[in-house]
Amino acid sequence: MQNVSNTDSLGSVVFEGKKGDIDALVSFLTSNGIPNSDAQEFASAVKTETPKINSVPFDAKAKKWIGENIKKAIDGTWKVGIGVATDVLSKGALAYYGLDTTN
Repeated sequence: MQNVSNTDSLGSVVFEGKKGDIDALVSFLTSNGIPNSDAQEFASAVKTETPKINSVPFDAKAKKWIGENIKKAIDGTWKVGIGVATDVLSKGALAYYGLDTTN
């Protein structure tokens, strides 16, 4: 079981799922202000990749997705700011992969 918490102005949300639990990843993202359709797309990208090191949970497909979608945090489409969005995406991916989330 991976427990990853995120606390900001929206409150506190915890990723509670096992390594590879795509539903827990999507739930963690949506609970932190990322719309379900975007959370599903991101989870699909993460699911197809394997991170090379703990501190960089994204490979090419996930990085491309983030580059194309992070503007939604900037323009207010997501209910989370850019700093929290990148943190949530990183921590969610790390937890999904079962990697160290304390960094």
